[in-house]
Amino acid sequence: MAPYEAIGVANGSSNGVSDINGSTNGTSSINGCTNGDVNGHTKGRHRTNDTNNDEEEEEEEDEMFPSDLSLRIMGIGVQYPEHKIHPKDLDTIAQKFYPQTDALKKVLSINRYTGILSRPSIGECLHPLANLPSPPTITDLHSLFITEGVPLSVSACSKAIKESGYKSSQITHTVFATCTDSSNPGYDTFVLKSLGIKNSVEKVLLSGVGCSGGLAGLRTACNIALGAKARGRKARILVCATEICTILVRSELDSIVKEGNVRIGITLFSDCSSAVVVSNGVGEDVGDRGVYDVLGWKHQTLGGTEAELGFDVDPLGWKVILTPAVPSLTSTATPHLYSSLISSIPPQPSPPSPPPPPPPSPQKT
Repeated sequence: MAPYEAIGVANGSSNGVSDINGSTNGTSSINGCTNGDVNGHTKGRHRTNDTNNDEEEEEEEDEMFPSDLSLRIMGIGVQYPEHKIHPKDLDTIAQKFYPQTDALKKVLSINRYTGILSRPSIGECLHPLANLPSPPTITDLHSLFITEGVPLSVSACSKAIKESGYKSSQITHTVFATCTDSSNPGYDTFVLKSLGIKNSVEKVLLSGVGCSGGLAGLRTACNIALGAKARGRKARILVCATEICTILVRSELDSIVKEGNVRIGITLFSDCSSAVVVSNGVGEDVGDRGVYDVLGWKHQTLGGTEAELGFDVDPLGWKVILTPAVPSLTSTATPHLYSSLISSIPPQPSPPSPPPPPPPSPQKT
C-alpha cells in the first residue's frame, strides 16, 4: 500500500495543531536514514544483527524533533483547470462507447451516489481524447499532460512564489511529484523553464508515491532544507504536485467492461496543481512572514498491502488499484501514525490572546 505521510504544521493562530494525510495511491519503501544513519552505520557502529535493527527502530520511533526547526512554508499556490465534469458526464461517455455490463452498471450507480457534484477537469466530456474510437494511449496522455499539466503547474508555482515574497531567481531547490505522467526529462524541467528559474537549481522529481506525493514532496523539501542549514546554506525550496486524472476515463471504462471489475477511481479523482515554497531561514529574518511553521513529520509504509492500492503503468495510461480493504487499513493505521507524530513534537507555546473588544459606545438619548 502507499506510504502514509504526516506533517505537523502550525501558524500564529493554531500553534501545536498538526495536519495529517493518509495517501491513497502508489507504493514506496520506507524512509530509513535518520541521525547520521547511512548505509547501515549509526553513530559509528555497524548494524550487525536483527536485535540492533529493532533497537534502532525503537529509538527512531521515540525521537523528538527540536522545539524550533526554523522551517517555514512561505507561500502556497493552487490552480484548478477551468472546466468541470459532472456525474452525468460519465454516463454519457459510457453509454456512447460501451455495452452496459453488470460491472459498468454498478460503477455508474456508485458514481451517482458519491456526493461529488462536480470535479475540476482539463476538459469537458466532449474532449477529443475522451471521444476517440479507441481509448487514448499512454503516448497521447503524456502529450496531454505536457500541454495541460505544465501550465497548471506554472500557475500554482507562480502563486506560491509570489506569496512567499521571493523572486524566481532566489529558488535554490525544487521537489516535484506526479503519478499521472512519466517522462525524461520530467515535467518539472518544462515548468522551471517557464518560470525562469535558473538552471543551477537542485531538482528532485518523485515517483511511486501516488496520492501522498504532495506531503512526500514537503517532507523531502524539509530534509533538504535542514541539510542545507547544517552547511550554513540558504534553502528556498519550491514544492509542486500536479495530477491529471479525469482523462483516464476511457482507459478505466475499457477495463471495467473487458475484465468485469468494479473500478471506482473514475468516480473520485480530478485535476489540479498545488505548490508551496519552504525556507530554512538561513540568511534572512522572516519575522511574521510565511503561512505555516513546520514542526515535524512521520512516514510509514504498511507491509503486505501492495496489492490493495496502486497505480500501475499500462499501454492505455495508468490503472487504478483500489480494493474494498483500503478504508479499514487506513482507519486502522492513521491513529497510530498521528499519535506518533504528536508525541514527537515538543509542546508549542500558546498563541497570544486576542485583544479584548472595545467597550460599547455610550447610547445617546
